[in-house]
Amino acid sequence: MTEQDFLLLKTLDQTRNITQTAKILHLTQPAVTRQIQMLEDELNATLLLRSRHGIRFTPEGDITLKAALDADQILIQLRQALNSAKGYICGTLHAGISMNYARHYLPAILQNFRQSYPKVTAQINVRHSWVLYNSFLSGDYDLAILPGEYPWNECKKTILLEQVFAVMSSCYENTPLEEIPFIQRQTDAFFERNANRWLEENKIFPNQNCIAINNTEACLEMVRHNLGWAIIPQCCLKNFNGIAKPLSFADGTPFLRTTYLFYTRKSAELPQVQAFINEMEAQIC
Repeated sequence: MTEQDFLLLKTLDQTRNITQTAKILHLTQPAVTRQIQMLEDELNATLLLRSRHGIRFTPEGDITLKAALDADQILIQLRQALNSAKGYICGTLHAGISMNYARHYLPAILQNFRQSYPKVTAQINVRHSWVLYNSFLSGDYDLAILPGEYPWNECKKTILLEQVFAVMSSCYENTPLEEIPFIQRQTDAFFERNANRWLEENKIFPNQNCIAINNTEACLEMVRHNLGWAIIPQCCLKNFNGIAKPLSFADGTPFLRTTYLFYTRKSAELPQVQAFINEMEAQIC
């Protein structure tokens, strides 16, 4: 078995689909099938069962997958140890970053990080926070940057605390919010709970004309085109020229959103991960 076989098995385990595996590995589907057949011939075992619904690992396939993942991790640790002995930090950083944070803050952070650690390869996955959280729990990332109060028992640092606003175009300046169509933005469950709390406290009950959308930039474009108002965190309003009113709850506490850096103690032992954590801490200071 080779490292290419390790990567193939790991990707097949993640996707459970040969077509998706081929796409991720930038191979053709026949090439993936041939590689599987060659590996099965080498091991004299059937590793996969195929059906219309995808693939499943056989018992022999499960044993092979575990051995491949263990061997791959040993090789990674060996390279990191050898490179550390050479006096510089390298390796691969696997990170999951929420969409809004990636859009507004990550480019500058990554620029500084790459200048300081040019030998580190950063593999960044940018998606909705609730999707990244589940992938992070599955061990797909060394660390994750997510807004919201997700359950987590290991290391977590606050990296951003921002005000939340009601935003609308200038044409609605003197119009009560309850008379303006509400544009509901799909986001993490904690933010949605706080948004619903604020709406209830202010006796605003969105009607059937409410627009539901799962993208912040598209939501703001609708606001700019006078289609309604929305509840948006501060980081997304850098280029917004309409009206933005900071929100507070009935007890006087401001409506804030917290973004955290999540990681495990084990992942922090990797030099490239600790270097990125240090970079984030420097940004906070």
